[in-house]
Order: sequence, then structure tokens, then C-alpha cells
Amino acid sequence: MKADPSLWEVSGTMPIQISFEDCLLRPKRGNKEHDFEITSDLLVQIATRVWAKRQEMQENRRKEEIQQLQHESEQKKAQQSEERSRRVEKRQMQKRVAEVVQGRAMKRQRTMEDRHTNKMDRRANELAEARRSRIEAEERYAEERRSRAEEIQQLKR
Repeated sequence: MKADPSLWEVSGTMPIQISFEDCLLRPKRGNKEHDFEITSDLLVQIATRVWAKRQEMQENRRKEEIQQLQHESEQKKAQQSEERSRRVEKRQMQKRVAEVVQGRAMKRQRTMEDRHTNKMDRRANELAEARRSRIEAEERYAEERRSRAEEIQQLKR
């Protein structure tokens, strides 16, 4: 009777259940003294070692999975950090561009205001100059009238 393959685990390892034929390992040639007999103590030791090995393999698998998850988590954090720094850099660049554009707009606004102020100052100066000219002209005209009136007065005398 051979070991029943249906008793094997999904992983493909041999079952711990061992039949009688599995217990007596007979060499192909040689005497019966060379037979190796598996006792119950030896079976317990084998089963214990197999169990320990399986536990160790499962623990190693768990550790590898944890390490892989940590590695993936670190990669994801690094990627998120890079994306965050790119977004911050992009925002700063946009802010600088907006400041430059706003600065240009403000400069344009100041220039327009300065032009308007200069235009208004020129108008005011022109009006003041025109007023002064008119006053001076009126004063000259009045002076001329006085002088003529005096001349007429002197001629009448």
C-alpha cells in the first residue's frame, strides 16, 4: 500500500500519515539487517520537524509579504511625496506668474493713472496760463484805456 496522493496538501507536500510500507524501507539488494525500521518515536520526530518546517515556511512567507507591503507602502509614499512636491512647485510657479502678471497690470494701471494725472496737470496748467494771459491782457487793455483816457484828458486841456 503506497501513500495516498489524495491526502497530500494543496501545496504538494507529502502527508504526515504514513502507511506500513512507508515505514519499512528495504534496500533493493542486501540483507534484512540493513532494513531501516521507523519507530513511533521517529515518526513523532519526523512529524514534529515537518510541522516546524511548515511553520517556519509560513512565517517566512508572512515576513516576505510584510516586507513587500512595506516596500510598496514606501514606494507609494515616495510617489505621493513627489506628486505633492510637484503640485507645490506648480502652485508656486503659478503664483509667481500671477504676481508678475499682476505686477505688469499694476504697472500698466499706474502708467495709465500717471498719464491721466499728467494730462489733467497739463490742462490745469494750460487753464491757469490762459487765465493769467487773459488777466494780463485785461490789465494791458485797462492800462491802455487809462493811458488813452489820460491822453484825451491832456488833449482837452
